[in-house]
Amino acid sequence: MKESKVTYTDLLSVDFASLESAVADWEKIQSKLKTRAGEAENDMNRKARDAVWEGANAGAVRPFVRKIAEEVGDLRDEAESIHNLISGACKDLIGIQKKVKSEAARAKELDIHIKDNGDGTVTCEFPEGDTPVVAPHGEFYGGTGRNRTDKERKDRDEIEQRINSLIGEARTVDGTARYVRKAVGNSKYDAGHATYSSLDEAQSREAADLGKKELRLAAQGKELPTAELSRFRDLTKYNADDPEFATGFYRRMGAKNALRLHAQLGIDASTDGGDKRLKLSRSIQNSMDKSLALATQDGGGKSGDAKHLGSDWRDELKKAGKERIHLNDPRSPTWGKNALPQQTVLGYQALSNMLRHGKYDKEFLTEIGEDMVETERRSDRGAGGWPGLQGPGSDADLNLDPKGGRGFDPMVGLMKGLSNNPDAATDFFNGSTGGGSEDDAPKKMSNFDYFLGREKSSSEEAVQPRSWPLEGGEKADRQGKEAMGDALEAATTGRSPDSDEPPVKHSAEQARLFHDVVKRLGSAEADSMVEHGGEFAPLQGNMGSMAADYMPDIQRAVADDSSDNLPHNGANPNLDKIGGNAVNRFVRNAAQDPDGYAAITSACHAVSAEAIEHAIQNVPEGDTPKSVAATAMEPGARVVAQAAEGRADGIEAAEDRVGAAERYNESLEKKRELVGEVVDAGLGRLPYGSEAAGKIAEMVQEKIFEQYERDPEEVARQVSEERANFIADVRKQESQVMRRIAQSVGRDAGLSGTPLSEVMSRVSNLVSGKIQEDGSGQGAG
Repeated sequence: MKESKVTYTDLLSVDFASLESAVADWEKIQSKLKTRAGEAENDMNRKARDAVWEGANAGAVRPFVRKIAEEVGDLRDEAESIHNLISGACKDLIGIQKKVKSEAARAKELDIHIKDNGDGTVTCEFPEGDTPVVAPHGEFYGGTGRNRTDKERKDRDEIEQRINSLIGEARTVDGTARYVRKAVGNSKYDAGHATYSSLDEAQSREAADLGKKELRLAAQGKELPTAELSRFRDLTKYNADDPEFATGFYRRMGAKNALRLHAQLGIDASTDGGDKRLKLSRSIQNSMDKSLALATQDGGGKSGDAKHLGSDWRDELKKAGKERIHLNDPRSPTWGKNALPQQTVLGYQALSNMLRHGKYDKEFLTEIGEDMVETERRSDRGAGGWPGLQGPGSDADLNLDPKGGRGFDPMVGLMKGLSNNPDAATDFFNGSTGGGSEDDAPKKMSNFDYFLGREKSSSEEAVQPRSWPLEGGEKADRQGKEAMGDALEAATTGRSPDSDEPPVKHSAEQARLFHDVVKRLGSAEADSMVEHGGEFAPLQGNMGSMAADYMPDIQRAVADDSSDNLPHNGANPNLDKIGGNAVNRFVRNAAQDPDGYAAITSACHAVSAEAIEHAIQNVPEGDTPKSVAATAMEPGARVVAQAAEGRADGIEAAEDRVGAAERYNESLEKKRELVGEVVDAGLGRLPYGSEAAGKIAEMVQEKIFEQYERDPEEVARQVSEERANFIADVRKQESQVMRRIAQSVGRDAGLSGTPLSEVMSRVSNLVSGKIQEDGSGQGAG
C-alpha cells in the first residue's frame, strides 16, 4: 500500500465541500440500494423460490434469480460501507483541519513561523530579527530562536509537536481509504464482500490484519516490513483513545494472539531491530497498552456493548495468561538442523507489560492482578518461577519502555499499572488471594502481606516480603520495589505519583491501608529494612509523599494531639493506635530520601499554618494567643525534628555525602518550583489548598527554602563531625520559616504589636528547641 502524501499545506488549503457532497450522494445511493435489495429479496427471489418451475430452464432460472438478489444485496452492503467510511473520514479530516488552523493561529500570535517540510512534518521557527525573512517562493530563513525565553521555546516545540501529530492522524485516515478500496474490491462486475460499519471498524480490522501478519512472519523467522510497521504504528497511535477501534482490534486479535504480538514486538525490536524499528515497536506497545485499558471500561451487560470488551474476553485472557507463549528470535534460523528452540514465556508476563499505560477498569485490573499473584503463589518457586529467555536470545526484552525493566517479572508491570489506576490499587492492596478448595491452592493471604511481609504474632505466622528477581542487573530489583512504592502511594492517596490531579478526601479504604503501611514500615522490626541501604529503601520517597498527604494525621500522632486544629482530610487512619514511635520512625526513614524530605517539610508548613490560624482565631477564654499558637505549632515542630534526623541519616549513610547533600538542595528547589506553579494555577496541586496554605505557597515562591539550601561540602562535613550541631542548625532554620508563617497568619487573625511579636517568638523558640517540646519550661537549645 502506498504511503499517504498529505502535507500541512494540504490540510490548510483543502476544501472539504466536495467530500461532504460525496457523503451526501452516497447516503442517497445506499438508501436507494437498501430499498432495491429489499425488493430483490422479498419480491423477486421469494417468488422465484415459491414458484413451480417446469421445462428445460427450470433448473437454471431459480439460481440465476437468487444470484441477482444476492448481488443487489452485496451492492447495498458495499454502498453502505463506502458511505460509513467516507462519512467518518470526512468528519475526522474536518476536525483535524480545524485543529491545525487553530495551531497556526496560535503560532502567528506568538511570532512563530511554520515551515512545511513536504514530507508530512513541519518545523516551527522564530524569526531571527524583528521581521521574518521569506523568499518569494515561500521558503523561510533564520529561526535560531536567539534571545527567546524558555517558555517561548516550549510553546514553539509544543505547537510543532501537535501539528505533526495532527498531520500523522490525517495521513492515517487517508491511508485507511486506500486499504478499504482494496478490501471492498475493485471489480466493476462483482461487489466486494468486506463490509464496514464505520471508519473505526475499518482501521481496527486493518491493524489486526497487520498484527496477525507480524505473527505469521515471526513464525518463519521474518519480520513485518518497516513500511508496514510504520503503518501499524500510525493506526494504533492515532486511535489509542478511540473505544470502538480498541475493542474491535482486541476482539479480532483474540487474547492470546494479542499477548504474543506485544511480546514478539519486544523480542524483535530489542535484538535485531535497529533504532527506527525500536522506536516504532515501542510506540506500538504503548498504544496497545492504552487501547486495552480503554477497551476494558465497563460497557454494560455480561459481554459488554459494542465499544467494550466483556467478561467472556476477560475469561479468555485469564486462561491465556497461564499458558505458554512461543516467541521467535529474528536472529535465529527457524528451519533445518540448525534451528534454535523457540523462546517461551507465560501469557501473564506479556500482559503485565501491557498494564503499564492507560486507565483500566477497576474491577478488571483488580481481578487480573489477583489472578496473576495467585498464579505466582501456586508455583513451587514463587516469584522465581516465571520463565526467562534462554540461550542466544537471553539478551532480548519483552518490555521496550526504557524505564520499566526487561519485562519478565510480571509483578513490576502490575505494580506500574496499579500506580496509574489508584482505585484499583486501593482495592488490590486491601484484597487477598488463596484459600480455594483445590488441593494445590495456597493459603489465604492479603496482598499487602504478600508484598510487604508480616511480623509474627500470637495468631499469625511471620511472612517474608516478596522477593524481586533480578532481570539482568541490580537496577531491576530496585525498579520493582519503586513500582510497588508508586502503587502503594496511589492506593493510599487516591492519586497517581506526580499527578496533576487535585488532592482527594481519603476514603475509609485508603485510610485503613495507610494505617497498615505506617504500622508495617514504621515498626522496629522493619527499621533496618526501610533505612538507607535496606530492602525497602526504594520506598522512602513514596513514604514521604504519603506522609505529606496525611500530614494532619501524622502531626496528631507524633504529638498525641486530638485538637480541632488538625482536622482529618477525609477518613481517620487511626495512627494513634499504632503509637508515636512508629510514626516517628516512618517520618525519619522517609526523610532519608531527598524527595521524601522535601514533601514532608512543605506539607508540614501548610498544615502548621492552618493549625496556627485556627488556634489564634479560636482562643479559649482565659488563654492567650501565644499559648495556643505554641500548642498548635508543637506537632509540626516534632515532625520537622524527625525529618531533620532523617536528612542527616541519609547524608551520613551515602557513599558520596557531598552528592547526597546536593540532592537535598535539588529536591527542595524542585519543590519550590512546583509550589510556584501551584500558586500561578490556583493551589490545585497542594495537599492542602486552603487560603492559609496558599499564603505559605507564596512565601515559598519568595524563596523561603533558601535557608535550607546550604553548601553541600559544609553540610557533609557537619553531618560527619558535628551531627548534633547540624540538627540544631536545621531546627533553627525551620524556626525562622515557622516564625514567618506565624507572622502571616497572625496578622490575618487581627494580631499586631506585642501580641503578634509574642506569638512569633514563642513559635520560633519552640521549633528551634529553646523551649521544651512539651511546652512546660525552658530548655537548652
